[in-house]
Amino acid sequence: MCRRLRSLLSVLLLALAATTALPRGARAQEGPVQVHYMVVYASNDARRFDARLKPLEDSLRVLQFSGFDVLSDGQFPLRPGQSRLVDLAGPETLEISLADVDKERAKLRVRRIVRGKPTSTTNLTIRRGGTFLYGGVRHKGGRLVVPIRVRY
Repeated sequence: MCRRLRSLLSVLLLALAATTALPRGARAQEGPVQVHYMVVYASNDARRFDARLKPLEDSLRVLQFSGFDVLSDGQFPLRPGQSRLVDLAGPETLEISLADVDKERAKLRVRRIVRGKPTSTTNLTIRRGGTFLYGGVRHKGGRLVVPIRVRY
């Protein structure tokens, strides 16, 4: 009985030592993740390029549209398990949820909702400080692109 107890205590102490010895990046991030987004209208109707998009210019130009206008932008904090809605054009919204976060990356779930019904879900992994371009939603004669950036 004592041998079993000692063995069990050894395993528990080893497990405790292993979790406290993990590098900081392997543990969950404390505090909220700041999610920044923009709803961008990409079209070939004009050659206008909104100055707020300058840091993303190279990535957006790959989409082969000549004009990029920011329709709306915003930011909000998220903790794991929390969600927020972002209004797109008309009856469409995006639900952005934070699934998990560590020192190096955040895992988000983006759900497109049309007239109150989910139509698609995309799971993203974004590096700390990185940006993902969520796009493809048709709008007028072009597309909506939503750059999503995480900061923490």
